[in-house]
Amino acid sequence: MTADVELQGPSDAITALSFHPSDPDRLLASSWDASIRLYNASSPSDVKTYTPSRAPVFDVTWGANDSSKVYSGGLDRSVIETDVETSTYRVIANHDDAVKCVKYLESANCLVSASWDSTLRLHDPRSSTPANSSSSVSAPLPSKAFSMDSAGDKLVLAMAQRHVLIYDHRNLSSALSSNSEQQSTTTIEPYQKRENSLKFMTRSVRCMPNGKGYASSSIEGRVAVEYFDQSSEVQKGHFAFKCHRATVDGVDTVYPVNALAFHPMCVFSSPLLRVGFG
Repeated sequence: MTADVELQGPSDAITALSFHPSDPDRLLASSWDASIRLYNASSPSDVKTYTPSRAPVFDVTWGANDSSKVYSGGLDRSVIETDVETSTYRVIANHDDAVKCVKYLESANCLVSASWDSTLRLHDPRSSTPANSSSSVSAPLPSKAFSMDSAGDKLVLAMAQRHVLIYDHRNLSSALSSNSEQQSTTTIEPYQKRENSLKFMTRSVRCMPNGKGYASSSIEGRVAVEYFDQSSEVQKGHFAFKCHRATVDGVDTVYPVNALAFHPMCVFSSPLLRVGFG
């Protein structure tokens, strides 16, 4: 499909987008209007709307590749499973503050949620046990979660105060499978701990499709590109750039970069499509 397709958006601001992992025509969009919309790019008028709660939805992710389940989190503090075929809902877990990020890790059979309550939680969505039962593990974070993404075997989580934690999927899977206590809290050792090279508040983080690194953006109209490999040779490739700046009525105006996405088909070493909203 080569032509642009225009889709009818929700009634309020979009908070997250998620393409199906194997069907690029299927797109999820969550919104401040408390909805999740499922679009089909091959049939733009075919839009299905779901309302997992009455609160704004901050993030949404597809579940297992062969499943009809999607997962969301938002201002109501809950992680909710939605079956897009039956329009049924199930609460997977509850945080103590808004759920800012959710991500399903196919390789680890694990659903990850991160919250403004400064915790990371791991869930086994296959479990039929009640929310916050032994099918979930909670780990403390240094500050409130802002953005999260995954590629390859790495999960990247950006937080307040410029904290960045990078996790190996295998460690997350191991922490979940070894859990045996109700609502257990554990320490999950990250693969790496970093401070964001951008000086101002992080808005978005996205992993490279090849799994070699990630990009982060800030409220100051900047984007930084980082690599997981800590060798000096690879780290020489780190760079940052300014974007989304304009002169308005003679005044230099800087816009936050609220969203990032890598193009999956480009051949450049760090192909980046950036989107900013003032």
